[in-house]
Amino acid sequence: MAKKCKERRCDMSQAVPPLKSSREGNDPPRVTLAKLRAIAAVGVTPVERSLHLARRQAEMLLDAHPVDTGMIPAEVITELRGIRVEWVPGQRLPSAGFWDTAARQWVIQLAYADSWKQQRWALAREFKHILDYPHADDLYPSTDATSSRYLAEQAADHFADHLLVPDRLLRRAWSNDIGTAAELSVHFSVPEFVTERRLVDTPLGLDTGRARRHRAADVAGPDGGAA
Repeated sequence: MAKKCKERRCDMSQAVPPLKSSREGNDPPRVTLAKLRAIAAVGVTPVERSLHLARRQAEMLLDAHPVDTGMIPAEVITELRGIRVEWVPGQRLPSAGFWDTAARQWVIQLAYADSWKQQRWALAREFKHILDYPHADDLYPSTDATSSRYLAEQAADHFADHLLVPDRLLRRAWSNDIGTAAELSVHFSVPEFVTERRLVDTPLGLDTGRARRHRAADVAGPDGGAA
């Protein structure tokens, strides 16, 4: 049976400075599912455009919840109207999502036993699938070489990576000499494979040679050999 917010997992901010709520003064949320989906309401979309869309949606969420450094709070997703998160003991998949007709909410279920880093990334990925739901066929048309599902998963990865490790904060961390994939994983509270990808694909003009040296340092021993 699914369990709602419980024990430490109920504190989604994990010691991050509290955000100013988008609902103070009974104001409507600055970002809604409808607004995030609206920019996807287009015709058949090439892969490059789909990835650009994923990144733009991540930026819209971040614009509504400015964070100066470090971990992006999960509230950028969980505080949106119409979203409910549950932690499910024994769930094998990292995440699952469905529409609760009775409650009129989208439900994101996370594997209770997974690490906090993995849960955060799975939450962001599943949210992207929810965003895509009305337009998935147009966004990810199958080709002879690539399936629609593969393209959708690729876009979900891209969205989660850029939401949880934004370009601006990655640049700031790098300038503060937080440069290895392992260090960035701790800094942003994401799985290490996410920061490895961001170091490779970031368009920030960083010293890619330095990035490669940092990544090599992650796996090298003190004498330069394999750890």
